[in-house]
Amino acid sequence: MAWQFKSPTEIVNSNGFRLVLEEGSWWEPTVLSPIIPDGIDVRQAALLMREGLIFACRRNRRQRPSRSTYAAQDFEVLRSVNDKSA
Repeated sequence: MAWQFKSPTEIVNSNGFRLVLEEGSWWEPTVLSPIIPDGIDVRQAALLMREGLIFACRRNRRQRPSRSTYAAQDFEVLRSVNDKSA
């Protein structure tokens, strides 16, 4: 099944399933809204969401956070936990 971007925040599958990125990035979505056409059950919808996210991430490599971004976030979390326990 073929995927395509309808807009920078929406992808659509050839079967009519759509996935809208409401908040975040395709690499780190915080709010996604699937639009499920009739005839697609919950299991198929879950598989399509996963497939769609993989498609969107592969097409948006520039949005991918660097490892140093993750390291900095981890450091901030650890620091805040240590500050609270002190």
